[in-house]
Amino acid sequence: MHNERSAVARLRMAISGVLFVLLPGIAGAVETTQPFFMVISGNANPVPTGDPCILINSEAGSGIATALGMTGWASEEVVDFCADGDPNTAAVEGQLVLTAANGDEIFAVYHTLATVNNEIAVITFAGTYEFTGGTGRFDDIRGSGSLAGQGSLLPPFEASAAMAGTFTVPRPGP
Repeated sequence: MHNERSAVARLRMAISGVLFVLLPGIAGAVETTQPFFMVISGNANPVPTGDPCILINSEAGSGIATALGMTGWASEEVVDFCADGDPNTAAVEGQLVLTAANGDEIFAVYHTLATVNNEIAVITFAGTYEFTGGTGRFDDIRGSGSLAGQGSLLPPFEASAAMAGTFTVPRPGP
């Protein structure tokens, strides 16, 4: 009987040891929400479409961002100048890719409202963004925040923007 008890005790100890080693990984990832801030500048390439209300705009540039350091930026967006009936405002829906120096990427979607000031040839915009995924260390990134910026209505269509919010990237457990 004593041998059975010690065998059961050893088995319990062995199972406990295995669970102690494996459970953190099985339990899932550890998540920490972190602040995100980015400042970027570059150029836009607005292209008219067959619809007089709609522009397709490609943008590219560089900047600096939390967790990325120096970053490349590229976006594609649809600009709708007839969304609310005011020809000096536009609804903007876009997709954004941020690229870190090592090639890891963050993908995001954004929605902004833009206001055109033809007197000084400037468009300003403000809205929200949401991270939708990424590659490398940003594979499972989640997060959101606000963005704002401005651009020139004259070639070479210089633009600048800032993004501020939070992000979470799941990390393997200890």
